[in-house]
Amino acid sequence: MTFKDTETLVRFVRLRDELKPLPIYLDGPISPDWVVIVQSRSKHERRTDITEEFVVYFMMDDGTDLEFEQYETLQIAMDQAKDNYGIEKSEWSKCNKEITWDTPLTWKSITQQTPPPYGSPATGSPSGDA
Repeated sequence: MTFKDTETLVRFVRLRDELKPLPIYLDGPISPDWVVIVQSRSKHERRTDITEEFVVYFMMDDGTDLEFEQYETLQIAMDQAKDNYGIEKSEWSKCNKEITWDTPLTWKSITQQTPPPYGSPATGSPSGDA
């Protein structure tokens, strides 16, 4: 049996305006619209074990990813998002959607809703909610 590398969106959250900009510096602080956590499972050449990591992507509504951070577990990823950026665990929406990055990962592609106007509270049910 051949293992297929997979990436699954497991959590997402609309970033509250009061948390922006985030203290992640590229050319300056970033102001993403939303944040996702993706579970990445892969098997590297010449290894028998499967590696798993949780990647936090800082996204724009149009699917542009501004930055990412990698963690060993979902719990650590969520803890770091709270400690570093103020995203409460209760704010995250659960999701179980396999992604390929062949098409942009947009807010609308996950929630089936047009992004809310800036400053509005965000709501939405993820497609593939688990």
